[in-house]
Amino acid sequence: MQSTDCIMYMQSVEVVLRGLCQDLDIPFQTSMLKWEAGPKSIDGIWAPWWYENVHKSTGFEKPNLHMIPFPLELYDLLEQSLPFYNMLRCHCRRLVSSLHSSLPFPPLPVPANEKILIWVGDELLPRENAKVSVFDSVVQGGDAVWEGLRVYNGKVFKLDEHLDRMFDSAKALAFIDVPTREEIKGAVFKTLVTNGMFDNAHIRLTLTRGKKVTSGMSPAFNLYGCTLIVLAEWKPPVYDNTGGIRLVTATTRRNSPNSIDSKIHHNNLINNILAKIEGNLANAEDAIMLDKDGFVSETNATNIFMVKKGHVLTPHADYCLPGITRATVMDLVLKENLILHERRISLSEFHAADEVLSRLAFADICSNANIFSKKPTVVRQGLPRGNGLDNWNYGRTYTEQPSIGILLVRWRYASLFCPMDLSCKHFQLASCVFCEQKCCDKIKFISLPFFPLLNVHTLLPPFTRHSSTAVGMHDIVLSSLGTKTSLGLT
Repeated sequence: MQSTDCIMYMQSVEVVLRGLCQDLDIPFQTSMLKWEAGPKSIDGIWAPWWYENVHKSTGFEKPNLHMIPFPLELYDLLEQSLPFYNMLRCHCRRLVSSLHSSLPFPPLPVPANEKILIWVGDELLPRENAKVSVFDSVVQGGDAVWEGLRVYNGKVFKLDEHLDRMFDSAKALAFIDVPTREEIKGAVFKTLVTNGMFDNAHIRLTLTRGKKVTSGMSPAFNLYGCTLIVLAEWKPPVYDNTGGIRLVTATTRRNSPNSIDSKIHHNNLINNILAKIEGNLANAEDAIMLDKDGFVSETNATNIFMVKKGHVLTPHADYCLPGITRATVMDLVLKENLILHERRISLSEFHAADEVLSRLAFADICSNANIFSKKPTVVRQGLPRGNGLDNWNYGRTYTEQPSIGILLVRWRYASLFCPMDLSCKHFQLASCVFCEQKCCDKIKFISLPFFPLLNVHTLLPPFTRHSSTAVGMHDIVLSSLGTKTSLGLT
């Protein structure tokens, strides 16, 4: 039975042989790819058994791609030999295949994290061996809770408070066979001490519902108990605390407690990830997320504060996680006899703030140099009601000309622009930001001179006449690199 590795090497015989010759510093010869049939004088005593098929061959044959069932009587032997096989496989030459990336291994942000030990289940494992089962709930459905911990001067910041929240989250999700507080603390301390991490480190503490007896959603399949993961890394603050960071407003709204309560610190972070993608596309460090009513909730990764005329304000934790560092900041504000407001805060209030702070144990506390810079700019969702475009979502794109607005539309909706004369001198094709080609068959860009908001409305009557067409934010993007007021943004 041929292994996957054997098939992969047999499909690239000459490449493999050339590489081996290079490693051994011997010249490659095409005669190596074929030979005469029959035994050789240099064959050993076991050759008739080891090389029987080789003696019948005259060269490398194409591998048999028709797989056969694995003999179950060999399953125990496979389990015993697999660790040794994997150890040897680490030293094999890397080959490119459809299942493996041809890219070189990327450099780590902190090279020291290449050789760390990670707690998984009930043991410490090297980085490359630290894995969970494909049957684990965190793989099956993101079914886990987690905490982010910082290590300062030999102490874990607010460890008990973080564990309280983890146990509350696990209880809310009806986890069973949860490790005790002492067991989790023991795993945390053992991981830190073994790695020699006593300062400037960050811990990603994860508790999954555990492994399932079969794939599926139901927690009834989780019969092995929870899985504990302690991932400790050397990690300096991720944000610039001197120059501040830039934020943009995401079109993705924060989860409502009616659907997924953010007070459960769970691993299903798709809501935050979608907002972070928007921030990345806008070249901003993070994205502000609004609640369903349009008030500021938090960023995609941190709680947020603002300062105005000596008063400190932060949004209610109705739609966001009531962070532990957030609570610490609020306590410090009160101890300094400053006025603290915890209430609904609109986006325009943050625009007019004297200072904005975001905070998270992962990132420490960071001041934001600006929320909305001219590149990228912030574009809110939709336009004011009454303009016939209430159901349209708007986002952002880029241009090197700050006086130019960009209208992006998928080519299949170009018929919506029939009333426009695209040959007009005001219109020209721009490059696709995804493929950097002038003629992308997926997306076309049409550049037009910057107009005040009222004039932009007058350019869009075809949209209102086709308002029943299902076009979302990914189909039409209206953005500008001008000022906020010129677009009527709040």
